[in-house]
Amino acid sequence: MSTFQSRLIAIAISLSLSVVILPAHAQSSESVNWINERQGARLWANIRRDFHDELQPDDPAKVAPVLAYSYKYIYRVLVYRESALVVVGHLETKDSKYPGYYSAFNYDMPSRSRTPIKGAEVLSLLKFVRLASLEASSPQDVIFTWFTCTECEASQVLSAFHYDGSKHGWGLRSWQANKGIWWTSEQGPVIWSDVTASDTISFDCLHSFLTSDSDHSFAIRCREVAEPEGEKRKVTDITAKYNFSGGDSRLEIVRGDERTRVLTELCVESSMNKLCRGMPARKR
Repeated sequence: MSTFQSRLIAIAISLSLSVVILPAHAQSSESVNWINERQGARLWANIRRDFHDELQPDDPAKVAPVLAYSYKYIYRVLVYRESALVVVGHLETKDSKYPGYYSAFNYDMPSRSRTPIKGAEVLSLLKFVRLASLEASSPQDVIFTWFTCTECEASQVLSAFHYDGSKHGWGLRSWQANKGIWWTSEQGPVIWSDVTASDTISFDCLHSFLTSDSDHSFAIRCREVAEPEGEKRKVTDITAKYNFSGGDSRLEIVRGDERTRVLTELCVESSMNKLCRGMPARKR
């Protein structure tokens, strides 16, 4: 494992300390449930059988010069109605310390057909964060973080698996991106980025779902300090909210009193974040 990979894994662990990882056996609602192999032995057996091709080891001769992954396994299964969200893990070998990657699929249980989830074919250092009710009339979304790569200047992105009632299956929620704000993307906002090989001196973010909105909005403040060669130092400090509807996420830049309200709430849970310095204290 390279020094960069070790550093990236350490950063991923550090960044995940403030989130609540939902255990595989937890059931946070009556209809959206994580199912482990002991609880759902028959379902897991069906998935292993139906995902036979996806679980086969790579042929090094066929995938060269890309790294071959010889060990693939069912990592997590979440069930809603007759659809399952299935996440497959890929490792170089079963005992490999290299982190590998994950791929997500929608699995239709009655027909036993599986479909790769677009945009979630390769997810490095994936961490499930929580289930969140982003829309009042929809089942909970599966919130997770992942890294864009392990051998480059990586970014950590926050994304969500969303159940689409019109398609009767799981997909990746679409987030509105702003071309003028590089840390927004259609897969979700960047919440951390390695800036060691760029003109950026620092990049800090503060983010959370807003409990005052019953988790129906996600707020994020990012502050970037950049100093391009031969130019003056530039500071970009943006606070924004995402609102959710129909599997999409609409981005709104917040200012004035609304910005103060949002930041005050964010700092209740993240008071040690450097972006919370100078913010007025608020009792829980």
